[in-house]
Amino acid sequence: MSFLIFICIYGMQDFKCHLMIYMYFLVCRYGVVAIVYICCVDFWFSIVLFYTFHIVRFLFGIW
Repeated sequence: MSFLIFICIYGMQDFKCHLMIYMYFLVCRYGVVAIVYICCVDFWFSIVLFYTFHIVRFLFGIW
């Protein structure tokens, strides 16, 4: 289980990897409800976090 958590944390560095792993676990656990939740709420929230992180990193010159 800790290995799976590590994969999720490490996957945040690669947005697509993180999103796919996250969606996989939610759908397996909650089914259709998770799909609706991901599409309506969490998907856009994740995109905002992802781009905010890169914009801040770009502005401060941290590569």
